[in-house]
Amino acid sequence: MQGSTNANNRPFMWVCGYVGVCTSSSLHGIDYGSLDSVEVHGGLTYSGEMPDSDKWWFGFDCAHYGDHVPFCSLVGREVYRDMRYVTEELKSLVDQIINIEEDREDDNS
Repeated sequence: MQGSTNANNRPFMWVCGYVGVCTSSSLHGIDYGSLDSVEVHGGLTYSGEMPDSDKWWFGFDCAHYGDHVPFCSLVGREVYRDMRYVTEELKSLVDQIINIEEDREDDNS
């Protein structure tokens, strides 16, 4: 698998993470909803293209119930998911995507 990872802060200060797969990937063009075995914080919430990239991206965000979103605290007991946390989740997501691709290759052999 050849791909990319990306973590960024949104204008509202919560962190999102994305893993991009190349056009040759069996997952290129697949909707995230069909990858129900993937376990990442809050579940996958995005699949699609991004500007200036030919990759297909899968992403998640850290703005779920229980996540602290600066300037939007609801309960006061939320946990802020920082870049370190998202980086670890991205590593896990990469491993899961590699495993899914390998399983798909085995099924097609």
